[in-house]
Amino acid sequence: MVCARYLVAIFAAFLLEGAVASRLAVGGAHPDLGLALVVYAGLFHGRPLGVGVGFLVGLLRGCLEPEWFGLEALLLPWVGFAAGSTSNVLNRSHPILQGILIAALLLLHDLARAGVLAGASPAGALALWVSEAPGTALYTALVVPPAVLWLPRLLAGRGGRALR
Repeated sequence: MVCARYLVAIFAAFLLEGAVASRLAVGGAHPDLGLALVVYAGLFHGRPLGVGVGFLVGLLRGCLEPEWFGLEALLLPWVGFAAGSTSNVLNRSHPILQGILIAALLLLHDLARAGVLAGASPAGALALWVSEAPGTALYTALVVPPAVLWLPRLLAGRGGRALR
């Protein structure tokens, strides 16, 4: 049942990223909903589901970037693994800690990605990372945890049941 919910969440994340997130861009930064979903999968359901969701999101992102197909499928499972490794250490339900974890893992993910995209140029990788990663990490960390806290209440409506 949990896997089915994550399949629906992956579909919704891609739909929202394509339709809404680009319109909500601030200074070129927009929330990275796919990575945030991978973090939540690892944080709330452990390393195996975090890695699986990361791989699936990475494969789907690879379809959007065929020239780098497989890069995200290699990087995002590590994000899920790292998030799952912290699930016993952190207070998983605290939105501020969730935001910090999302920001930190997004920054590390984007650093590794920039290193691959820039090839043998460390200066180029750092320039690419500085131009994109901090804004996206901050935006994602500020938007996603409150949305995750608020969305079930919105979907529950007056009946008090959300997607059960």
